[in-house]
Amino acid sequence: MTMPDSNKQSGMKDEILAGEYVLGALPPEVHEQLTRRIRQDRSFALMVSRWQANLQQVAFEEQATHTAYAGKLQTQTAAIAMMQARQHATKRLTLAYLWNSVRFWRAIAFGAIFFAVLLSFMH
Repeated sequence: MTMPDSNKQSGMKDEILAGEYVLGALPPEVHEQLTRRIRQDRSFALMVSRWQANLQQVAFEEQATHTAYAGKLQTQTAAIAMMQARQHATKRLTLAYLWNSVRFWRAIAFGAIFFAVLLSFMH
């Protein structure tokens, strides 16, 4: 009755060791022992290769996600810069239009004359 439990526990320990081996979380001497074991134990070598494949897939998905977010961020940054440039150009055009507008200066002159006449009648 204890055989299945000890085999299962041993299998879990091997699975954990394989994961730590792939992640590089083991001391150098344990890493060397497991490297030798991989050459000799086919089932342990398969566990290690499965861990490597799973982590490569995660790394690939992470890289794809990062690339997608970076592309979106770059696009949004370019759109914001373009919008700010347009707003700045619109302000400059509005000011240039007013500065070069005869109507604007006539209205200023008319207002100034009207104000001067109004002040002269008040005194």
